[in-house]
Amino acid sequence: DATALASRRSASLELEHLDALIHELQMPTHVTPNSGGLNDRLDIRFILLHLMQDRPVEVRIHDLSGRQVGEAVQQAGEGSGTGGTRMGEVRFTWDARDSSGTLVPPGLYVAVIQVKADDPETVTRSFAVVY
Repeated sequence: DATALASRRSASLELEHLDALIHELQMPTHVTPNSGGLNDRLDIRFILLHLMQDRPVEVRIHDLSGRQVGEAVQQAGEGSGTGGTRMGEVRFTWDARDSSGTLVPPGLYVAVIQVKADDPETVTRSFAVVY
């Protein structure tokens, strides 16, 4: 039966919010900053869409009390511009260290990703630091 075959082989397309700036966000669920070479840092990757000009993008790291403990650094690449970030792939990394350079204690943390556009967008994701 052709109808039964078509329904089993048809692909579904899951659309993200069409007006969202941040798409395809990828980041690990945990970081193990023990110099073992695997998950030593938090690597965040996403695609920025719908920006007509460079805009500032920040990734701040907070503990569960809401205190900012660090800030991820944008990696040079397609999305990084001199006046901010433009459309395309964007990458940030955080070495699990606070502003004084000390490794943060194990626990749960929140990455706050913010695009400072005319209509700003903020996305949060939780992750764990484990040793």
